[in-house]
Amino acid sequence: DGDTSTARLTVGVANGVPTIGDDVQTVDETNLGPLTVNGALAANYGSNGPGSITAQGSSFSASGSLRNGTLTAHGQAVAVTLSGNTWTGTTIDASTMASIVLFTLVLHNDGTYAFTLRDNLDHANAADPNDVIDLHFGAVITDSDGDTDTGAITIHVVDDAPVTHNDTVSAAFNTVGTGNVLANDLS
Repeated sequence: DGDTSTARLTVGVANGVPTIGDDVQTVDETNLGPLTVNGALAANYGSNGPGSITAQGSSFSASGSLRNGTLTAHGQAVAVTLSGNTWTGTTIDASTMASIVLFTLVLHNDGTYAFTLRDNLDHANAADPNDVIDLHFGAVITDSDGDTDTGAITIHVVDDAPVTHNDTVSAAFNTVGTGNVLANDLS
């Protein structure tokens, strides 16, 4: 009969949002050599497809057993810089004024990373030989249309505990016994 009717059809298109998780690893200064630990951030780009995982520029922080509330090594402040996807922690040797690389963290585009500890950090609690400094590094996941999410890498740096051993020395009557009481100890 030719009658018409008007209706509205609404179509919603979901914009997929990427997600990225956090990861935690531990290094112990006791066996400093350098030490390298590897990890990975769990990443999902969502329905928009892959983009990138990058270091989050100003996102480094430290917490835990910090001497005087500041990250230090060899009694000097630690500077942490980011170049590309590599963070580098350095300090200055007060006697030579030379730069000392303490640690690096390299974040790869797939969310995997490698943290390398090259030298000891100053821990605040001398009474606790295994106290922990936490190093926090930020990461950003970006999908193919620019949506983002942030994640974090935390590295627990466990203090190196000194190990002492009993010492003995034998000496004849009316003689002086000598020896090195530190030779068999580990610092």
